[in-house]
Amino acid sequence: MIKILLALKHRILPPTINFETLNEHISLDNSPFYINTSTQPWQVSSKRPRRACISAFGFSGTNAHLILEEYRPEIDDSGSSKRSASNNSLLFVLSAKREEELRTQAHNLIKWVETNENIDLADMAYTLQVGREAMDCRLAFIADKKEDLLKALQKYLDKKPLAGTLTNQVQK
Repeated sequence: MIKILLALKHRILPPTINFETLNEHISLDNSPFYINTSTQPWQVSSKRPRRACISAFGFSGTNAHLILEEYRPEIDDSGSSKRSASNNSLLFVLSAKREEELRTQAHNLIKWVETNENIDLADMAYTLQVGREAMDCRLAFIADKKEDLLKALQKYLDKKPLAGTLTNQVQK
C-alpha cells in the first residue's frame, strides 16, 4: 500500500520487480494490459483520477482487494478550489509543546502551501482544528486566501504578527 501511495503522490509507475518472462498461456497482445518493466510517468486523462489496486490471497482462502484513488479537489475556471473560492474567512490553528516547535510547524506549513498549487483552504483549516491534538503552545489567525495564510505565517515567524493573530501558552 505504501508503494501505491508513493506512486500516486509522485505520479510515477514503478517497475514490476523480478519479472523475466511472461507465462506462455497469457497473451497481452491487443489488450490494454502490459507488464511495466521500467519506471515511467503515470499518465491519465485530465478528467480521470489515478487508481490502483492491491490483491492479497491467503492460504486459508481469505482474499482481500483494495482500490486506492488519488484525491482531486474540484477546481473552478480560475484554478482555485470551488469550496475555497468563496470569500469566507477561515480559522487556522496550530499547536505544539513548545514555541520552538510551533515556529517549526509554521515554517513547514509555509513550505507545504507554497509547493502545493490547488489547496482547499476550508479542508486545511478544518484538519488543523479537529485533526490535530491541541498542545500547550498555540497560534490562531483568520485567513480567506492562500496569500493571507502565507502572510500571517511569515509575519508570525518574523515576530511581527498581524493584527488578529493570537498566540498563547496554555497553563495547566
